[in-house]
Amino acid sequence: RITCGDATNPQDLSNYKTFIICEPNSKYTSNEKVALMKFVKNGGGLFLVSDHTVADRNLDGDDAVGIINDILKNTQGYENVLGIVVDSTNVSEIPSTNAAPLPVSDPFLHGPLGEVANFSFNNGGTFSINKSNNPTAKAIFYQNGFSNTGTSNIMMACANYGKGRVVVLG
Repeated sequence: RITCGDATNPQDLSNYKTFIICEPNSKYTSNEKVALMKFVKNGGGLFLVSDHTVADRNLDGDDAVGIINDILKNTQGYENVLGIVVDSTNVSEIPSTNAAPLPVSDPFLHGPLGEVANFSFNNGGTFSINKSNNPTAKAIFYQNGFSNTGTSNIMMACANYGKGRVVVLG
């Protein structure tokens, strides 16, 4: 079970630094979604890997796009606090060379192991950011052919919330 701050759960999120959700196929309960957001607010890292639209692998009516948006937009008390939503898209970029113009101090593109020049994925979803909901929301890579300073057609994004951080990619 996914909890945050429950000492009776030996796998409580408070025991970890990062939680990864990769192409979820079943919706999270209201309590699980609150635990995820509480984890981030308290300093945890959340890494979300979406998928493209209409990728319901278990045929229950929910795909990763809808499930991640349910977390991002509909968690009680944490609605839209990250300023990121998954778009209903299906995009392939092999590769995208359309990186955001991030400062040299930004670790996403300018890290200790070198410079990131491109980003590739096949059949992934894109994101939109809303800085009014979270001024720290930022794009890292965009689809080729779109503005690399805009708020949509984003292939990888991140945001801070409370003491934690979230990274999403399609």
